[in-house]
Amino acid sequence: MYLRGRKILPFTLTLFMSSVIVYSVMSWQPWIFILAITCYLLFLIYLILRRISLGLIIFGIMFICLWLRLFPYLESLPLGVDPIRDVIFAYAVSRHGHFHNVYVPRFVDYYQYFPSTQIIPLINSMVSGLEITLSHYLTLSFILSLSTISILLITRSYKRIGELAFFAAIFYATIPTILVWNYWVIPMALAITFMCYSLLTFISFLDIRKTIHLVLSLLFSVLTIMTHAGVGIILLGFYVITLIVYVIRIQVSRYSIKPIVLYNIVLHAYTFIYWQLTGFLNKYLLRYISYSYNNFIEALNDILQFKIRPSTPSLITTPSIKFPSKPVEPGFTFKVVDCLPTIYPGYYLLPRWIWSSLLILLPLLLFIICKLKNTSINDNKFALSLNIYSIALSLLIPIALSLRLIWKAERYLASPATIFIIITIVALSSLILKSNTKLKLKAIISSLLILLAISSIFDPRVAYYVNPIEGDRVTFKLSERAAADYLLTNAESGNIITDYNLMTMYIYYLIMVKNKSNIKILFGRVDRLLNDKTMYSSNWIFLFRTYSA
Repeated sequence: MYLRGRKILPFTLTLFMSSVIVYSVMSWQPWIFILAITCYLLFLIYLILRRISLGLIIFGIMFICLWLRLFPYLESLPLGVDPIRDVIFAYAVSRHGHFHNVYVPRFVDYYQYFPSTQIIPLINSMVSGLEITLSHYLTLSFILSLSTISILLITRSYKRIGELAFFAAIFYATIPTILVWNYWVIPMALAITFMCYSLLTFISFLDIRKTIHLVLSLLFSVLTIMTHAGVGIILLGFYVITLIVYVIRIQVSRYSIKPIVLYNIVLHAYTFIYWQLTGFLNKYLLRYISYSYNNFIEALNDILQFKIRPSTPSLITTPSIKFPSKPVEPGFTFKVVDCLPTIYPGYYLLPRWIWSSLLILLPLLLFIICKLKNTSINDNKFALSLNIYSIALSLLIPIALSLRLIWKAERYLASPATIFIIITIVALSSLILKSNTKLKLKAIISSLLILLAISSIFDPRVAYYVNPIEGDRVTFKLSERAAADYLLTNAESGNIITDYNLMTMYIYYLIMVKNKSNIKILFGRVDRLLNDKTMYSSNWIFLFRTYSA
């Protein structure tokens, strides 16, 4: 009876909480949804620590992963600035029939060198008959969710981890640096998926030593390079560190490091050739390096003179734009009025500080604890390589931001680094939790892991529907969609002035879908547009969102 109850109770609770989540989604109850997800998460962590119902744990993690990524789409497509750009590009390619010299308004130049994120959904649309926009979100969202499996398998391949490997899958499902870009479906997220499977097949080769696994790993690495340069560079760095560790700790054995050396040579050679042939190396990368060097010198000079400035906005709020009222034409005055508060209570942003701080500090902290407690962490050279690399990346994130070597940490460094950091955190935590360490230390580490997962769910970029800091910046309200659709349906010509950046791209998207070639979007500061008298010969239509007012 005890064993039967031990299995029936978790199943009953899982069914109940799953029903609550589905109800909150269908009835659009954001707070109930967030609280239900949090309770569900705590329940899954309890099952992991007690080693109960592994099947339910897998189901629960995938369930959370699915609904956290589906919830933003309840107010229909499209979603996000970059995905809208990708959809527009896919439409343009389908109409032109080729990739070269395809004009897309305000398209990110960087993406033209890595078009897989736009082409894969386009191919699926041609094969399946799905509308391009739906194909884009549906195809890529499904592909991105598969990384949960690879992260779990990589972590479980470590010795002495067992059921605690499910923590890695939980973090993948909830940490904002992964979750946000999963439902936004941008090129970086697809590249991270390829990177995960590159690591999985590589570690399979190290265990089994079958050439097919090494070939598959190389294939996934090549796809990573072709999809996103930032993620590709992070992956290249890991394989270099792995090679160095294997060379330093080489031992007389039946296994040779020649395949790893050859792997690095082929991968680096392909990367250089691909970047050179596409023009990315000369037209973008070298220019970016020069730009970053100038920023580095300027930041270093400020630091030496004790002029420390924020490296990146911690608080994303409505910009406070103030410029004086002035007459543009006789009898006409232009004035900008601030409508929303520019400062919000600190607790709205607190979850972001908690999870990001833990993500940066935990790898080094856990590594030091393992060393002090003489816990074995060096018996696996691949694990040692990953630990060293993830610690280096976690420390590099704030350093690179402070020195202005990168502009957006999540886009270029933190998100791909998060994969390595997740595996390291779970691997080192499991070593400590399964050792003879004092119970108090184990409780502290367990609490930090739980805090990391929960604070991630309450981050403004994840719980944007209940957090005014991010709020409407992430997506649209139904009324805003309706207004834009009404405008593009009824307007035949004229100039539309709207806010940067989300609504601008949405209008471009509607112009493309509705084939309204006579309508143009004017981009720039409104006072400057009003001073351009050459534009006074055509109709002007203003469409601003509440968030941007």
